[in-house]
Amino acid sequence: MSEREFAQEFVRKLVLAWDPDFTKATPEEAAKMKEAEESGFIPEDEIDWENLGKYAQ
Repeated sequence: MSEREFAQEFVRKLVLAWDPDFTKATPEEAAKMKEAEESGFIPEDEIDWENLGKYAQ
């Protein structure tokens, strides 16, 4: 394990020990995430950059 990986894991464990709910979204955050997921957004890695016309509506 590299020093960077060790540090990241150590920080993750510290945060979880300090606040085990830190990864949970608030109701407001959950609503915003749901809205974003249903907005028709296309993740960058799924975009066919050579044929952008197919995304035009």
